[in-house]
Amino acid sequence: MITSNSKAIKWALPVIIIISAYVLVQVMIAAKATPAKKPAKASAALVEVATVNLQALSLVVNSQGTVKPQQQINVLSEVAGTVLSVSPQLVNGGRVTKGDVLLKIDPLNYEVAVAEAAANLAQTELNLADEQAEYKRGAAYGIQNKVASSSLRSRKVAVVEAEHKASQERLRLAQQQLSKTNITAPFDALISSKAVDVGQYVAVGNNLMTLLGTALAEIQLPISYSELAYLPQQLPAPVTLQAHQQQWQAQLLRVDGLVDEQTRVVNVVAQVQQPYALQPQALSMGVFVQARIQGRQLEQALRIPLSAIHGDEVYVVEEGRLQLRKVHIYRREKQHAVIDSGLNNGDQVVMTKLDLMIAGMAVNTKLNQALLAAPVEPVEGAN
Repeated sequence: MITSNSKAIKWALPVIIIISAYVLVQVMIAAKATPAKKPAKASAALVEVATVNLQALSLVVNSQGTVKPQQQINVLSEVAGTVLSVSPQLVNGGRVTKGDVLLKIDPLNYEVAVAEAAANLAQTELNLADEQAEYKRGAAYGIQNKVASSSLRSRKVAVVEAEHKASQERLRLAQQQLSKTNITAPFDALISSKAVDVGQYVAVGNNLMTLLGTALAEIQLPISYSELAYLPQQLPAPVTLQAHQQQWQAQLLRVDGLVDEQTRVVNVVAQVQQPYALQPQALSMGVFVQARIQGRQLEQALRIPLSAIHGDEVYVVEEGRLQLRKVHIYRREKQHAVIDSGLNNGDQVVMTKLDLMIAGMAVNTKLNQALLAAPVEPVEGAN
């Protein structure tokens, strides 16, 4: 027979076991030694730096333009007639040399005019000889009323002399018009357009062709007014032209005196001599070229990426910490800035742009001198 005490013990025993286990666990946790905390290591940001090496620096002004001839004329007919022949070189794009006969106009009417003028000149020469002989005979006989007679005779001689002079000029004019029936190239040229052919009748003033001179090519290069400050004070200045992976050398000769009111740009003019004789490839008229103008030269300067500029200051590393250095920016280019004062040789300029940069901040450095190696802007040009 189970008593009430036995039942109480049966129910209390599991509770006692659970409580004892819990107490034992708590004792073991409390008895476990707490590990010593290690101090956190201070981490310094890694930045790329480049060492300053001030040196002579040539500025470049970039532009672009189209190659055009210095000489360009429309050839008009100065005589009328039928075109008898045309030179094989008289085609669009053809090259001709000064003095080449480009076309011939029927000269018959002008040959007749020359013959008539020559005959008229011969007659006036005869008249002049007769009148001069008559004047001499009158003076030799000493006729009465000598003064009046001598004055009349001298006036007649003057009239005949004037007629003789006019006949000489008419012959010269007729010969000149005859010579213009042969149309010749006035200079070495390229045929831009042809407006005449064999059998065509041309009147005085008709357009025959357009000639582009090949001795000199010019390129108008627009630049902003502010960029004028970076051009050399003395011209000419070297210019490198580039198109289709080819390069040519030119000379900057002059600066136009007008500023465009709409675009606020000014044109400078470069010139190339004998563009079609250049090697290994001719510089053809009409080619669109990129131009790199050799600008002023600074004695001590540095070109750095714009990303390293903070307003008018840069960060340098001194004894492992960032320091701000105020600099003078001589020119802002498309990807770089030209600094001409504020930095010294040996300074380590920070090229990395961190999210947080403050003076006195500790940093680790990595040297990357290539970041200061770009000598000039790309050919596309500066802002």
